[in-house]
Amino acid sequence: MVTSSLSRQAQVKTEILINVLCFAFAASVMVVGGFKLMMLTLDLNQLSPALQIPMGYIYSVVPISGILICLFAIDHIRLREIPGASEDLPID
Repeated sequence: MVTSSLSRQAQVKTEILINVLCFAFAASVMVVGGFKLMMLTLDLNQLSPALQIPMGYIYSVVPISGILICLFAIDHIRLREIPGASEDLPID
């Protein structure tokens, strides 16, 4: 791991930064962009060739996944900021 040469405090700060960046990407690209894509395909009434269901339903997995990634990143950030909790958690 690249951060193994850093101090423990620097490793925790780096991990928090990485989770903030993951949150920002998931919120901006996956949630906002995925929602726009889903609404566009629902407005255009595009259907899945095989199942004949609206493609917007299929694309709805993108914003849902983005929300889950945001929640996961928030949970990791929250756990790292609790005093003493970061000593119990392994650095991934």
